[in-house]
Amino acid sequence: MHFKIKHPFKLKVNSIKIGFEKGVRVVIKGYKSLISLGNNIYLMRYGNIEVYDGGLIEIGNNVSINKNFSIVSRNKIRIGNNVSIGSNSTILPIKICSNVVIGAGSVVTKNILKPGFYVGNPAKFLKKISKKC
Repeated sequence: MHFKIKHPFKLKVNSIKIGFEKGVRVVIKGYKSLISLGNNIYLMRYGNIEVYDGGLIEIGNNVSINKNFSIVSRNKIRIGNNVSIGSNSTILPIKICSNVVIGAGSVVTKNILKPGFYVGNPAKFLKKISKKC
Protein backbone atom coordinates (compact mmCIF):
# COMPACT_ATOMS: atom_id res chain seq x y z
CA MET A 1 0.00 0.00 0.00
CA HIS A 2 1.31 3.46 -0.87
CA PHE A 3 0.43 6.80 0.67
CA LYS A 4 0.75 10.23 -0.80
CA ILE A 5 1.00 12.77 1.99
CA LYS A 6 0.70 16.40 0.98
CA HIS A 7 1.82 17.78 4.36
CA PRO A 8 3.89 15.03 6.06
CA PHE A 9 4.64 17.23 9.09
CA LYS A 10 0.99 16.81 10.11
CA LEU A 11 1.33 13.03 10.55
CA LYS A 12 3.72 11.96 13.32
CA VAL A 13 4.65 8.28 13.15
CA ASN A 14 6.64 6.89 16.07
CA SER A 15 7.17 3.38 14.67
CA ILE A 16 7.40 1.35 11.52
CA LYS A 17 5.02 -1.18 13.08
CA ILE A 18 1.82 0.46 11.88
CA GLY A 19 -0.67 -1.44 9.77
CA PHE A 20 -3.28 0.18 7.52
CA GLU A 21 -5.67 -2.21 5.83
CA LYS A 22 -7.49 -1.53 2.56
CA GLY A 23 -9.82 1.46 2.57
CA VAL A 24 -8.49 3.28 5.64
CA ARG A 25 -8.88 7.00 5.02
CA VAL A 26 -6.80 9.66 6.77
CA VAL A 27 -7.91 13.32 6.53
CA ILE A 28 -5.84 16.12 8.07
CA LYS A 29 -7.14 19.65 7.45
CA GLY A 30 -6.16 22.84 9.19
CA TYR A 31 -2.86 24.57 9.87
CA LYS A 32 -2.13 23.03 13.30
CA SER A 33 -4.03 19.75 12.87
CA LEU A 34 -1.97 16.68 13.80
CA ILE A 35 -2.28 12.90 13.98
CA SER A 36 0.30 11.11 16.15
CA LEU A 37 0.62 7.31 16.00
CA GLY A 38 2.55 5.28 18.59
CA ASN A 39 4.22 1.89 18.29
CA ASN A 40 2.42 -1.26 17.12
CA ILE A 41 -0.81 0.25 15.73
CA TYR A 42 -3.24 -1.67 13.52
CA LEU A 43 -6.12 0.03 11.70
CA MET A 44 -8.48 -2.39 9.99
CA ARG A 45 -10.25 -1.89 6.68
CA TYR A 46 -12.72 0.82 5.70
CA GLY A 47 -12.18 3.03 8.73
CA ASN A 48 -11.45 6.72 8.82
CA ILE A 49 -9.42 9.10 10.95
CA GLU A 50 -10.21 12.78 10.44
CA VAL A 51 -8.77 15.83 12.17
CA TYR A 52 -9.83 19.43 11.41
CA ASP A 53 -9.34 23.02 12.56
CA GLY A 54 -6.14 22.55 14.59
CA GLY A 55 -7.35 19.36 16.27
CA LEU A 56 -5.23 16.47 17.54
CA ILE A 57 -5.62 12.71 17.38
CA GLU A 58 -3.01 10.90 19.45
CA ILE A 59 -2.95 7.10 19.52
CA GLY A 60 -0.64 5.33 22.01
CA ASN A 61 1.18 1.99 21.74
CA ASN A 62 -0.35 -1.44 21.10
CA VAL A 63 -3.68 -0.19 19.76
CA SER A 64 -5.98 -2.18 17.49
CA ILE A 65 -9.00 -0.56 15.85
CA ASN A 66 -11.38 -2.89 14.04
CA LYS A 67 -13.11 -2.38 10.68
CA ASN A 68 -15.54 0.42 9.78
CA PHE A 69 -14.36 2.70 12.60
CA SER A 70 -14.68 6.48 12.64
CA ILE A 71 -12.50 8.82 14.70
CA VAL A 72 -13.18 12.53 14.14
CA SER A 73 -11.59 15.43 16.05
CA ARG A 74 -11.81 19.19 15.96
CA ASN A 75 -10.30 19.34 19.45
CA LYS A 76 -8.32 16.52 21.12
CA ILE A 77 -8.71 12.76 21.08
CA ARG A 78 -6.16 10.81 23.07
CA ILE A 79 -6.21 7.01 23.03
CA GLY A 80 -3.85 5.40 25.55
CA ASN A 81 -1.77 2.23 25.36
CA ASN A 82 -3.09 -1.34 25.07
CA VAL A 83 -6.50 -0.32 23.72
CA SER A 84 -8.74 -2.43 21.50
CA ILE A 85 -11.70 -0.84 19.71
CA GLY A 86 -14.40 -3.01 18.12
CA SER A 87 -15.78 -2.71 14.61
CA ASN A 88 -18.32 -0.04 13.65
CA SER A 89 -17.28 2.20 16.57
CA THR A 90 -17.32 6.00 16.57
CA ILE A 91 -15.12 8.27 18.67
CA LEU A 92 -15.59 12.10 18.96
CA PRO A 93 -13.36 14.64 20.89
CA ILE A 94 -12.44 12.74 24.13
CA LYS A 95 -9.68 10.89 26.07
CA ILE A 96 -9.44 7.10 26.41
CA CYS A 97 -6.99 5.89 29.07
CA SER A 98 -4.79 2.82 28.69
CA ASN A 99 -6.02 -0.78 29.04
CA VAL A 100 -9.50 -0.23 27.60
CA VAL A 101 -11.62 -2.41 25.35
CA ILE A 102 -14.47 -0.75 23.44
CA GLY A 103 -17.16 -3.10 22.12
CA ALA A 104 -18.28 -3.28 18.52
CA GLY A 105 -20.77 -0.62 17.44
CA SER A 106 -20.07 1.61 20.45
CA VAL A 107 -20.17 5.40 20.28
CA VAL A 108 -17.68 7.11 22.61
CA THR A 109 -18.56 10.74 23.32
CA LYS A 110 -17.18 11.15 26.88
CA ASN A 111 -13.80 10.57 28.49
CA ILE A 112 -12.99 7.01 29.56
CA LEU A 113 -10.70 7.45 32.54
CA LYS A 114 -10.52 3.97 34.04
CA PRO A 115 -9.54 0.61 32.52
CA GLY A 116 -12.28 -1.79 31.58
CA PHE A 117 -14.74 -2.94 28.96
CA TYR A 118 -17.14 -0.32 27.52
CA VAL A 119 -20.09 -0.91 25.20
CA GLY A 120 -23.18 0.79 23.80
CA ASN A 121 -24.43 4.04 22.37
CA PRO A 122 -23.27 6.02 24.23
CA ALA A 123 -20.49 3.72 25.49
CA LYS A 124 -20.90 2.76 29.17
CA PHE A 125 -18.70 0.88 31.61
CA LEU A 126 -19.46 -2.86 31.59
CA LYS A 127 -16.65 -4.69 33.38
CA LYS A 128 -13.44 -3.92 35.23
CA ILE A 129 -10.04 -5.16 34.12
CA SER A 130 -7.19 -5.35 36.57
CA LYS A 131 -4.70 -2.95 34.97
CA LYS A 132 -4.29 0.75 35.79
CA CYS A 133 -4.71 3.69 33.39
